[in-house]
Amino acid sequence: SSTSGTKFEKKIAKARGGTRVKRSGGIVGLPGDVRDGAGRFLSECKQTGGKSLSVKSEWLRRIEGEALRQNKLPTLEISVDGNEWTAVPRWVFERLTGTAVWF
Repeated sequence: SSTSGTKFEKKIAKARGGTRVKRSGGIVGLPGDVRDGAGRFLSECKQTGGKSLSVKSEWLRRIEGEALRQNKLPTLEISVDGNEWTAVPRWVFERLTGTAVWF
């Protein structure tokens, strides 16, 4: 629900020392759901109490583009049935860890 999504956004904002972008899903052009306090990350938050959540490529493209336009790193914050994850594009992971993953 919208209320549980807002609660999740507020929880992430607090954990990151940042701010929630009010009405980010309701107004075209408002980037991301949460900005961290250090100014490094822009996050999209998705939450469900159910057992699964489908990740849409549209979410990934949008948060990556919005973050890059603001000189920030994109994250996708996910909560599925109480299991919370932070997902980042591979290039962000490699930048943060100083690693390259080759398969």
